[in-house]
Amino acid sequence: MELSEHITYTLEKTKILKQVDRQIDTFGSTNFNFILITPLMDEVNQIRVREGQVIAQKPQIIKPNPSIDLEGFSPDAHEFLDAIKKQLKDVSFLQYGFNIQCNNLVESIVNESLDTVSNKILTEQQAKDNPLTTVIQGVDENWEFCLLHFSMQLCSSSYNVNQFDLKRRGLI
Repeated sequence: MELSEHITYTLEKTKILKQVDRQIDTFGSTNFNFILITPLMDEVNQIRVREGQVIAQKPQIIKPNPSIDLEGFSPDAHEFLDAIKKQLKDVSFLQYGFNIQCNNLVESIVNESLDTVSNKILTEQQAKDNPLTTVIQGVDENWEFCLLHFSMQLCSSSYNVNQFDLKRRGLI
């Protein structure tokens, strides 16, 4: 699938300046705070800072369930289907769900350079040392894509840990 030029541009310009220090919890939802720093288009030293929350729901286990009726088929076809079902019993997928809270979104405009604003926010966040806060630098026009990009990276980095936890408890 080819992405539009503005989406590709946004993804290329999105930088995670401070990653969260946690993964998505395997057995419950996880709340992550975000601070998104975006320069305003066609404005010099005008930076929008958005703060909000991303809620990652507990990963859901999805297992294929091939219920196929082979009425009128040969015994070989039934044997073949049984073999496929045995292979599929060990297949499972994790589905992640997110709720990006925009109703609690706080926005402000800062009259400083992008680097100055980013450095101040990073310094402040390092002092707070909150493992559930991410700082993202992105594109103002498509700021939602920046959050989705962060969310997808979070899924990717959490997958192996979540899968291990579920296997350890015999759930997959």
